[in-house]
Amino acid sequence: MTKFYFVRHGQTETNLARRFNGGRTDTPLTASGRDGAIAVGRFLATTGFAGIYASPMPRAQTTAELIVAQSRVVQPPIVTDRDLREVDLGKWDGQPLTSVQDDPEIDHYYHHLTAFD
Repeated sequence: MTKFYFVRHGQTETNLARRFNGGRTDTPLTASGRDGAIAVGRFLATTGFAGIYASPMPRAQTTAELIVAQSRVVQPPIVTDRDLREVDLGKWDGQPLTSVQDDPEIDHYYHHLTAFD
């Protein structure tokens, strides 16, 4: 049986500041974000993967690299896949979460992401 492991990128400076962190904004992982990725890597250290895929965003690449660095088995190279990139949040990207709570599009973002534009 095929197993899939989905891992979100580690905490970033933008996440910590409670700001939207979409496809236009990229900030580095915090120390906590790096530590979390390393912890995931240690947990999966003996798991061999058929493929490893990551968004082209540096925060996702760094997270994947930190996870793979903990592996005790040979792993395939990390494949960058543009289809895994984050949602383009447009004017919201980098803005405080509280600044858009009255925007009519907020319901689409939280509950109907495919309708978000």
